[in-house]
Amino acid sequence: MFEAIEAFSGKERPKGCLLVSAATNCGTASTGAQKLLAGYRQASEAMVAARIRRGIEDGDMPAASDPDLLAKYIAVLIQGLAAQARDGATADALHSVAELALGQVAVLP
Repeated sequence: MFEAIEAFSGKERPKGCLLVSAATNCGTASTGAQKLLAGYRQASEAMVAARIRRGIEDGDMPAASDPDLLAKYIAVLIQGLAAQARDGATADALHSVAELALGQVAVLP
């Protein structure tokens, strides 16, 4: 998540994330682009869920963790962080938000 924040707020490219903000409010002529980008976002979320499942199997995450719910939580955070960066939030502010949010997730020491 912290690498994503740096990418979203870096000076060397436009702020935010193309996968999050492109083709979100388009007409019917852009349906293909909307579906393509939604597919990328869903695939990313599925990869996070798979990694959480592996963490449960490896004993890094509590057995009672819900991989799909946690992956959705991370996806919502990432998408929100991207939107905030696009609107001018600093990397420091976004890091603070991410630390607060991730502090709510139970992990094993």
